[in-house]
Amino acid sequence: MIAFNEPRSAPDQAWQAGFVALLPAIRAHARIAFRALRPEARDDAIQEAVANACVAYVRLVQLGKQDFAYPSALVRFAVKHYWGGRRVGSSMNSGDVLCCHAQRAAFRIDFPAWLAMHSARDRRLVRFLALGNCPAEAADRFQISRARISQIRQELRESWAAFQGEPVVC
Repeated sequence: MIAFNEPRSAPDQAWQAGFVALLPAIRAHARIAFRALRPEARDDAIQEAVANACVAYVRLVQLGKQDFAYPSALVRFAVKHYWGGRRVGSSMNSGDVLCCHAQRAAFRIDFPAWLAMHSARDRRLVRFLALGNCPAEAADRFQISRARISQIRQELRESWAAFQGEPVVC
């Protein structure tokens, strides 16, 4: 049996005032989350996080759960989506679906192979950070300094680039 999704009706426009009230805090959290990116990539990532937070907020309003819409939670969710490659408005009907699927397949093969090249602690650290946890939380969790977390992140970035055959940009 094939089930078709009925188009969801947008809630009345009252949700906009609630989201606009959260917007400054959402942007501030997103700026912090993406502070390591280059300026042009950071701006795009922040806008993507804002759009994702807006979609999540509307969904919470539709479910009658807008009381659970905290800027930090919305941004944490949006950042995880961003790093996971899930973008607002991306569609299975887009022309680059095959490329996207091929990239995902390649990543699913390459990432475990790359990860296996690292120590057990670094593998746990990569997984912890990939879940959207911040470096300060990682430093506390792994009982190493924040500066060392930054060094490890840079080493991992360079290692991934080298593994992918890309030029290492410092």
